[in-house]
Amino acid sequence: MKINYISHSSFMIEFDKLCMLFDYAEGVLPDIPDQKELIVFASHKHSDHYSQKIFQIKEFHSATSYVLSYDIGMLLSNDVLNVLPDKEYTTVAGGELLKIKTLKSTDCGVAYLIDYCGKVIYHSGDLHMWVWDGAPEFQNREMENAYLKEISKLSKCNIDVAFAVLDGRQEDDYFRGMKALLENCRIKNVFPMHMWGDYSVVGKFKKEYGDKFSADIKDVAFEGQEWEIL
Repeated sequence: MKINYISHSSFMIEFDKLCMLFDYAEGVLPDIPDQKELIVFASHKHSDHYSQKIFQIKEFHSATSYVLSYDIGMLLSNDVLNVLPDKEYTTVAGGELLKIKTLKSTDCGVAYLIDYCGKVIYHSGDLHMWVWDGAPEFQNREMENAYLKEISKLSKCNIDVAFAVLDGRQEDDYFRGMKALLENCRIKNVFPMHMWGDYSVVGKFKKEYGDKFSADIKDVAFEGQEWEIL
């Protein structure tokens, strides 16, 4: 499968007969082959993860459908699957079975765990350990506990590709969410995201913690970057 980094927390995965687009809000869309179906996932309503522009895609790529978190609004359409947290959904896409599990975000909306064509994909949305220097200790502790509870639901999975938050705005606490995810989950390839253009945090994290984990931490560094994952 081919993976394209679009912007911020948005990526597109291309399979033989299906493309998946995650949390598109801005940036240049890669080419979507006419013969392939497209599913657009939106994890929540925040403007850096969701834009109504996604519905314009159907104007030039008719084989497009949508999976939207409940907080975006319940859209009644045959092309839209509205999802709730802690649920499982099954559909057919590109002629293959597609299984979707949702987790409850520690901020807004859901995270996605997707099983398709023998590959397991995780997109965290804003499910992350949002602890901040200067925040009340009890608040940070509650956040940590809530995050660990949610990602424990992934502990028995073998995840091929994970898109997960690495946000330098958290300063000295920037590493906590990513480190906890890699400590508690089996992940082959992890793509840092939600970096607000500060890609230096990838190198910083890999220097400090990269050798502690077996996951291949990808050097996400510019929009339009591509990878081939076997």
